[in-house]
Amino acid sequence: MLRRTGFPRRPRMAPGDRLIYYASVWRAVFAAVEVLEQPSLTGVPGTDRWPWSVVVEPLLAIPVLDRAPPIEAIGVAARSMSQQSHIRISPEQYSRAVEVMNSVAA
Repeated sequence: MLRRTGFPRRPRMAPGDRLIYYASVWRAVFAAVEVLEQPSLTGVPGTDRWPWSVVVEPLLAIPVLDRAPPIEAIGVAARSMSQQSHIRISPEQYSRAVEVMNSVAA
């Protein structure tokens, strides 16, 4: 389920980086994962929607998206996610995301 994630172009990330997953329709954060390997080309650029991918280890996930906290709860405006596959967040925003997701799980 959350073992690999794709990107339209080569992402700038490395093993050990931590990611927060965002569900655009729900405008919510729902998982935290750690990157395990360098990005790899797993599809055909120009043909496949997500030709680049990274292998990740799930750290925390909210299985019911209706219960996931809104993106604004971590200090990120939903409009900043428009038309982007990913954005860089600060360590404080990452910590806040884990905190608010844990509060939902409690």
